[in-house]
Amino acid sequence: MEDRRDDIPNLVEDFLHRLKTEQQYDAKFTSDALAYLQQADWPGQIRELEATVKAVVAREVAARSMDGMGSSRMVISLEAVKAYLFQRRIGFGASVAASPPASGGMSASAGRKRPSDLTEAELRAVLEKHQGNKTRAAHELGIALNTLKDRMKKLGLV
Repeated sequence: MEDRRDDIPNLVEDFLHRLKTEQQYDAKFTSDALAYLQQADWPGQIRELEATVKAVVAREVAARSMDGMGSSRMVISLEAVKAYLFQRRIGFGASVAASPPASGGMSASAGRKRPSDLTEAELRAVLEKHQGNKTRAAHELGIALNTLKDRMKKLGLV
């Protein structure tokens, strides 16, 4: 796929069309998210790209349903793509400190820490950024909502 990077936007559109037809997920990627996908390495070729598109859309669907948001068209941001790819690399054994996502999404300081190492100040900052929305804060931190709530409880933030 290295020599066919120009095909990536069309492939992504095809995957999104299938998701809309098969699962009624109406989504599109921002232009910067598409550009990022074009520059990323895809050792698994088209299948890996397709799995990434499906996973990022599914995460956004889950976040929306937890937030009680409607089923309007989702716009998948660069930050959502970077956060997913970062977490996937960690899942495959990459060092957390090796390559945190660039600006946006999880902060570098939060991305390098285990949930048990998150400080009260860091949690307050992320919660303030998301106006107290725990679901979005947990998403940005790359942790489960229950993990965030447990950490908040331990730090007396509840």
